[in-house]
Amino acid sequence: MHWLVELYEKFGNQKDQEGVSLSERALRSAMLAEREGHDSALITACLLQDLGKILRLAEKAHLRQWEEDDTDSIPDELRASQALSKLFGLQITEPIRLQAKAADYFWNLDNGSDTWPPSPEEERFVRHPYFERALMVVHYRERSTEEKQTVPSFRSFLPHLEISRRNS
Repeated sequence: MHWLVELYEKFGNQKDQEGVSLSERALRSAMLAEREGHDSALITACLLQDLGKILRLAEKAHLRQWEEDDTDSIPDELRASQALSKLFGLQITEPIRLQAKAADYFWNLDNGSDTWPPSPEEERFVRHPYFERALMVVHYRERSTEEKQTVPSFRSFLPHLEISRRNS
């Protein structure tokens, strides 16, 4: 698990368009989920939601000497869920893999989408067993940009990672 800490410490300082680093967003999301009493699996999914971006940054740093760079060919959510599938079960990997669809779902709700009936793909997503957990990851991600409290260290969440690994 310490390799995750090292990746986030080395590449997590990349800031998004709101000026929040990948590490800050991950830590705030996990902190909010923990504060609201969620289980270790959801806290872990919140913590590792941007692992795909972190891995892509690490790959680009490692591949700088190569002319051709195809690190963008794999969606970040898929990259993360594939990497994490060796350690964790579906309770962690599926919400991470589905977070882009969950964000789209929220966007459609917020913008009064009048698409009815929903497309077959939307219907499948809503019936997916990890639909609600993916929505929660996106929910805490969105709230994390509003949260301005000091964030705990990544290492403080290692117990949740260990519990999630044992339960997978």
